[in-house]
Amino acid sequence: MSWLEEYGRPTARKVAAAFGGTPRFKRHLDEAEQNSIDMLSCDDRPSEGLVSYSTLGFAAPLEWEELSSVDLGGDVVVRWLLVIPISDSELRWKLDKGWDELENLFVEKGIDYWDLNRSSVV
Repeated sequence: MSWLEEYGRPTARKVAAAFGGTPRFKRHLDEAEQNSIDMLSCDDRPSEGLVSYSTLGFAAPLEWEELSSVDLGGDVVVRWLLVIPISDSELRWKLDKGWDELENLFVEKGIDYWDLNRSSVV
């Protein structure tokens, strides 16, 4: 049984059930083509104009009950990543002061992580 049949399809079914979309898999290789990461993407999920992604590997659990983690058996557990879009000025702040400082600023300002049209906090 191939990796896709054993792990990829069960993962895609779980995502489709949670998001209601049609997920796609893509393998990304390093320059030497010795290491890879498999990414799953699902367009317009959780809402129109957004794209949800997941990787197979270690990640902090997403605070979405249906997708906090999926145990595929054996040693394979899928966890979904939360990606926070940031502005160019927030990126410069992060590069200068570090992620912890930017996260503290987000908490201090009480940003809405889901609002893609939010103003920069920097």
